[in-house]
Amino acid sequence: MRSGIIAFGAVAGLGAANGGFFPSSWGPAVVLLAWAALVSLLLARPVTFPARGTLYFGLACAVAGWTALGATWSSSTTSTILEAERALVVVGALAAILLSLDRRWTLRGVVAAVALLSAWNLLSRHGSHLSGANAAPVGYANALGALAAVAILLALRERATWPALVVLVPELAVSGSRGGLLALALGLVIGVIRRPALVVPAAVFVLALGWIAQGPRHEYYRVAVDEIRAAPFVGTGAGTWDEWWLRHRPTPNSALDAHSVYLETFGEEGLAGLALLCALLAVPLAGRPRDRLALAAYAAFVIHAAVDWDREMPTLWVAGLVVGAALLPNERVQLGARRTWAFATAVLALGGLGALSGIAQISLSRAQDAARSHDLARTETLTRRAARFEPWSSRPLMVLGEAQADAGDHTAASATFRTALAKDPASWRLWHDLAETSGSRRAGDEAKRLNPLGG
Repeated sequence: MRSGIIAFGAVAGLGAANGGFFPSSWGPAVVLLAWAALVSLLLARPVTFPARGTLYFGLACAVAGWTALGATWSSSTTSTILEAERALVVVGALAAILLSLDRRWTLRGVVAAVALLSAWNLLSRHGSHLSGANAAPVGYANALGALAAVAILLALRERATWPALVVLVPELAVSGSRGGLLALALGLVIGVIRRPALVVPAAVFVLALGWIAQGPRHEYYRVAVDEIRAAPFVGTGAGTWDEWWLRHRPTPNSALDAHSVYLETFGEEGLAGLALLCALLAVPLAGRPRDRLALAAYAAFVIHAAVDWDREMPTLWVAGLVVGAALLPNERVQLGARRTWAFATAVLALGGLGALSGIAQISLSRAQDAARSHDLARTETLTRRAARFEPWSSRPLMVLGEAQADAGDHTAASATFRTALAKDPASWRLWHDLAETSGSRRAGDEAKRLNPLGG
């Protein structure tokens, strides 16, 4: 039952925090998940892991590690390390789940969490008379639709979870998520065939091709392909696709993500990063899982990632990978004293990183609130605290500089923006802000080069 509580808490908690999209939610999530993992370590006698759990967890760590390593060559160290901080949420979730994994309760926890989020969304629509675009509490309708698709397949597994369909099916319908509907349909198909590992890549490819011709996605994908060509093996650094979009977009449309996890990962983290990600996602598919509906749910998650920015919504990404963990073979292996101590040390380090990230990001979020309230003194205090815990980031300096400019102190603002640009020279917004406060023609030209269509 413990793994069910952890799965429910992780998915519901992140979902309630705008899907875990904003950095201020990552640190607290990592700390809580690390704490849950340590509790499981203390309660387990002996400490065991699923037979392929070590590989699954190791690959999750490798994905996070490669993302962080990309900061050494990234065009934006700030963005890349932020992506690495988000990846730690997945590492924490898998650490907690794998130590106490019970397939039935884990999947029940995911269904209950998504049902709660769906009910919340449906009630908020009714109460506020909002249109179908309303996506509370997750904040993104397509992510809610994908979560509902995954949970519908899981809810069909046993009678105990059938009542959840009362909110899950309407949620998928009102979300307007075509990707969620297609993922549900293809997931069902994959759930009844015998060789899912061969069919999932084909289904992903077909679904992605179908989406390329719709809406602005073909332009997003084209820019991602350009990014891939620029650095095919190691990528340009996680979190940098939006810079490529601003530099090469054919229209002034705003976009932060390529709307395909695989294309975006290939462009930002190169072939090596894509290979690590695909290896992670492939582990649950090895060995022909017997739980066909759980397999269908996992396949729906993997497929949907081909046509949207699922990795930036931790509630969806954690839900999918937790379902993947439940597909691992039931056999468990004992860790032994030495490996247990090593794992405990790693979990403690993870919790420490989460705490540091949490202090920095929460301080920065409060600084932004203070800046909007025109409280310059408080903004300075909070941005300096954030910068102490994340000295590589330009974000605290950007918030401080804009607050100084808003207060009319352009000299101080210009100095702050120059310091920030030393950390993040590819930020068009910093160059633009510097041009505005200093009157520098060079700064204006650089902002124009990085963002020709303005923004």
